[in-house]
Amino acid sequence: MVAEFAAGAHLVKLSAADAELLYPGEPVESVAVYLRELGAATVVVTLGAAGAVVAAADADPVRVPAPKVDAVDATGGGDSVMAALVADLLTGGEPVEPSGWHERVGDE
Repeated sequence: MVAEFAAGAHLVKLSAADAELLYPGEPVESVAVYLRELGAATVVVTLGAAGAVVAAADADPVRVPAPKVDAVDATGGGDSVMAALVADLLTGGEPVEPSGWHERVGDE
């Protein structure tokens, strides 16, 4: 089921916990590359306060830092990341340099 979904997706976003549940023991970078190789154009694995891993196009996956914030509650954090990613894709297109994506979506 996951493979079928990834094969037809433009953007896949999952958390590190999701990646561990689906692919136990695999590094998040490997999971991101695998899902991208199945057909997803861009895969983002969120890492909470540690940022995210972005695997876009044919580029190697990169870790991008999370902005420093005074978090009160993490509820909705993943939804906020997904909203920023989709908004950025719609306005800026596919990231040419994934390591700079945090600056693009951090300004949203």
